Amino acid sequence: MKKIIESLKYIIKIPFFIIFVILLCFSSSSKEYKNYINEEKNGNNN
Repeated sequence: MKKIIESLKYIIKIPFFIIFVILLCFSSSSKEYKNYINEEKNGNNN
């Protein structure tokens, strides 16, 4: 029974870790994308 609970903990942790990594990558890429858009707007205004 303990082994099942321990394995369940690992099974639960892995997807959360994957989701966390994906969110990190997505948030960093969206920030770069926003910076790029702002630079394009500023370049067009000047």
